[in-house]
Amino acid sequence: MIASKSKFLKGAVAALAALPVAAATTFTPAGSAEAAALFGDFQLAGDTAAVLKSDSLTFNDPKTFNVITSSGSFTGFATGTMGSILSFGPPTVATNPFIDLGALDGLDIFTATSASYSLGTTMGSGAFARTPINVSVSGFFTSASGNISNGAGLLTLQAVGNQATVLANIASASGLTASYSGLYLATVPEPATMLGLGIVGAAMFAARRRKTIAE
Repeated sequence: MIASKSKFLKGAVAALAALPVAAATTFTPAGSAEAAALFGDFQLAGDTAAVLKSDSLTFNDPKTFNVITSSGSFTGFATGTMGSILSFGPPTVATNPFIDLGALDGLDIFTATSASYSLGTTMGSGAFARTPINVSVSGFFTSASGNISNGAGLLTLQAVGNQATVLANIASASGLTASYSGLYLATVPEPATMLGLGIVGAAMFAARRRKTIAE
């Protein structure tokens, strides 16, 4: 399991580095954007169980979790609340914010834009068989100041039984109920990227303005 999360961490970092910065409503200097946007990573452990069906993932009330370890700007958070994935899609439909790190005040949140799940390798046999289910989620974080940074996460559900049993439970009307834990990451817009976005945005505005005047 540790190796699986480590592999995801490396892949997620590479994927996030390649993603374009999420569009913001205003352009701000790179220095202030970096200071205000969420960055780093955190691991969580759910207080209750999650229910996975073939097309959805929901969390039992009160949907709260504890932050176990953290780095960067996430070090100030100790608890949070989960949303739900209503459909894995495509397109993915989620209850957003999917993660709320504040006191349900709409600040310091993660918005899910895509999600999928896959079964890991069964460990043990018979009554001791356990099959991990990895739920990958990507989207973006919004800080309390409104700055946006790309994000991705991996939720791991601990399911009892081998793969065939787990798949049958997921496909059933009641779904599969299991405890969960996870890892989430955030990246901060690079100064050059922010400057580039500002220049491109200004150029597009000027071009549209010239076209309007000409007409």
